Amino acid sequence: GSELERYLRALQVAGVAPAGRAGWRGPEDRAAVSGSAHPWGAKVAKEGAGPQVLRPGAGLTYNSGWPSGVNDGPVWAGRGATFSVSAGGSAQWRGVILRLEPQWFVAQNAGFDLDPVGGTFPAWRDPVSPGTIDAPQRMGEGAYTRADAGQSTLALAAKQFSVGVSSANEGWGPSLTSPIILGTNAPGIPRLFLSTGPTGIPLGIGRGHLRLIYGRISPSGFGPQGDTSRFTSGAVASFAPRGLDGLELGVTRMFQRWWPSGGLSASDLLAPFEGFLKERLTNKDNPALQGGTPDNQLASIFVRLLLPRVGAEAYVEYGRDDHSWDAAQLFNEPDHISATTLGVRRAVLTEDGRTMHVWRAEWINGRITHLERLRGQSPFYEHGAIADGHTNQAQILGTPAVRGGGLLIVARDSYTPGGRWSMSLRREGRQDFAEGGVGRGALVAATSEWVRFVRGNSDLFAKTELQAMVSPNGTGDRWQFMTQVGARYGW
Repeated sequence: GSELERYLRALQVAGVAPAGRAGWRGPEDRAAVSGSAHPWGAKVAKEGAGPQVLRPGAGLTYNSGWPSGVNDGPVWAGRGATFSVSAGGSAQWRGVILRLEPQWFVAQNAGFDLDPVGGTFPAWRDPVSPGTIDAPQRMGEGAYTRADAGQSTLALAAKQFSVGVSSANEGWGPSLTSPIILGTNAPGIPRLFLSTGPTGIPLGIGRGHLRLIYGRISPSGFGPQGDTSRFTSGAVASFAPRGLDGLELGVTRMFQRWWPSGGLSASDLLAPFEGFLKERLTNKDNPALQGGTPDNQLASIFVRLLLPRVGAEAYVEYGRDDHSWDAAQLFNEPDHISATTLGVRRAVLTEDGRTMHVWRAEWINGRITHLERLRGQSPFYEHGAIADGHTNQAQILGTPAVRGGGLLIVARDSYTPGGRWSMSLRREGRQDFAEGGVGRGALVAATSEWVRFVRGNSDLFAKTELQAMVSPNGTGDRWQFMTQVGARYGW
């Protein structure tokens, strides 16, 4: 989720950097950027692996009308000003990687006109599903502050495998900005991870990659479950066929259960590998059986095709929220609580290597489908029994765009030796339980971003965004400015 990973992805499309894997990107990975024949060649050459004090960073976000923020990790930005700081150090000795980079923020969390919440729920709860997801409109009343372990990791990374503990963000699936299952929108999950190495495992017909995680998810205290923690387990696997360079196929799966009071069992650890059909689960993992344990399961499959010779990339990811009961339901109703992401990217590097232009577009469909007429559906990431849903500290672990019903974004990034400039237009849905995803209208935004390198190893960041909350019937539309500034200071 870092600026460097975003740049590396563009270099892969342009054919400058090795393709690597996109199925998952973990905190122990180091960006494989070499040479200087690209815009940031001199910049990334300064990135060291030895003991060092990490560049301290600070950021300020201001929302004039309502809370807004995406892919900012632990930070929750309410209305008004939100200030965050991070600092730490890192060291690497042979295959041992240690990085400590905690983050702290305080949000003004000023009041605004909340969308009405039915029943007896607190006014700040989610207006669509106040009892089945920990996604409050507002973090109570008054200032909201939290300290997080941030991008911290202790890992042993060898050629064939890596193992460690981490609270850092990681991304699953080919989308950098809108992954269906796991990305950088929420704080990283404190977890144990085990995975294959960067080059994967040779399988004769190609190379395979596998990653397992086991962690603990915490509620915000403003959601349905109070302070009840959850145990999460997940797996992501991908395969690159031999002879089809640039093609990657993958699958992800993630479970959440109540934190077991009697300790973890074998079924908890093996959950990512259980069957996909509920009727075939004969043990306590079947919530329909007496004594069965409810859980929240999400899964996706994805395909990425990288064509560096022409400077292009395309990818697709299809996700489902919870098991199907039987094979008939799986194949007859593939769109039941489902989401699809389509993305394309084009990167062009100038002959002198000093400028790179990237054009990208992404389309997401997570709408309530016509199956709602016969079988109930809900927006993605919600769960009736695990009532905090697919969230961590009140933020969705995937992307809010899926739960909103969909997204369309078109953007252009320009990289030069001095930094990056980007502009984008996007439309995000704001659905409820109505078929077709029209629901509560849409959010339309125009965005500009700047990254500027100064004083050798310091960075400045600025972002301005004009947002319009458009209602379904054209009345009651609202506008706001969202502004962000930040800096990292290089020693």
